[in-house]
Amino acid sequence: EERSYFHFFRLAEPGGDRVIPEPEVETVSKRLANQREVEEFQLNESDEVVVIKRLRRVNQIRATREFVTVPATIFSGLATHKLPLPVALYPFYHNQFGIFVLKVDEYVSAVNATEETANELQIENGSPILEVERKAFDWKGHTVELRTSQFRSDLFQYNINLK
Repeated sequence: EERSYFHFFRLAEPGGDRVIPEPEVETVSKRLANQREVEEFQLNESDEVVVIKRLRRVNQIRATREFVTVPATIFSGLATHKLPLPVALYPFYHNQFGIFVLKVDEYVSAVNATEETANELQIENGSPILEVERKAFDWKGHTVELRTSQFRSDLFQYNINLK
């Protein structure tokens, strides 16, 4: 599980080792899919998605804010699953729902924290943060997850190792 986590999660201390944020706040809810989700997940307009919201900390400091969205049609029962969910979601997806995430596409941006984000990350409004938009794909190439992660850029870096 840790190997899988580091394969897809890249938060690190500056010039240092990768870190594993600890869960602090986690909610799971269901709602109707919006237009983007209908298109990305190839859903019907009346289909629902499951949204996981996570706030996590590193060394007792709030470090990340994350929104994970998956189609309820293939993640049946996720919205009522016992919390907390595992730190590494992809092995959980595979073991619980038979969904194997083969690859992800990520887009990293430097943005200013909105008031809501600043409050949740316990930083000043407008502070620079890193925002990562991710699409996860199964072995057939279908989008199975959309994720937006926001990281404090004053304490952490986004680490990528190409081999």
